[in-house]
Amino acid sequence: MTKAIIISVGSEIVSGHIKDQNAPFIASKLSEIGYHILSQMIVGDISEALQSALQVALHKAAVIVITGGLGPTRNDITRENVADVCNVTLRLDEESHTHLKRLTNNTHTTKYVNNVKQAMIPEGGTVIPNFSGTATGFFIHSHNADIICLPGVHSEMKLMVEDWVLPHLLSKSGKRKKRCVRVLKTFGMSESALDLKVRGLIE
Repeated sequence: MTKAIIISVGSEIVSGHIKDQNAPFIASKLSEIGYHILSQMIVGDISEALQSALQVALHKAAVIVITGGLGPTRNDITRENVADVCNVTLRLDEESHTHLKRLTNNTHTTKYVNNVKQAMIPEGGTVIPNFSGTATGFFIHSHNADIICLPGVHSEMKLMVEDWVLPHLLSKSGKRKKRCVRVLKTFGMSESALDLKVRGLIE
């Protein structure tokens, strides 16, 4: 079973100001197609923290999904740090750039100048289109692992997972895998007593 790790980027998640909705969604979708989720990691908007988490993930998993940190501000650090870890530079993707122009309408605004950053992807990477927002996602293979980077906006991330990520992973596996889950509902006994009852079934 292919191993996967999910990394959520955002100081607002680490501090507890918002709840991470992305990692549970991604984990459930990957589990459905047969991936084994090793861990879900949360890091703040700090380069050292993200690079450290990514290095750990690269040693343990074949698929790494990162959400967040693809916005236009200085605090959005994902693309730069993924490029650093992969030892490549960033390049401007022209199709994403054109998409940004259509969304912003006015190429002379300060807002647009800042948003150009969102059309940058690591050299050798593949764009994951974001048709409902400005943050371009991307996929890159490095250190024998597939790194998939998606925006932190939940609605945008969901569409990109369903429209691009899942079809891509399924095409690589050659066939659709299925993970079956059986839920046992119990009541009236302690956890330790229950363990004795179901131990043979689990084994």
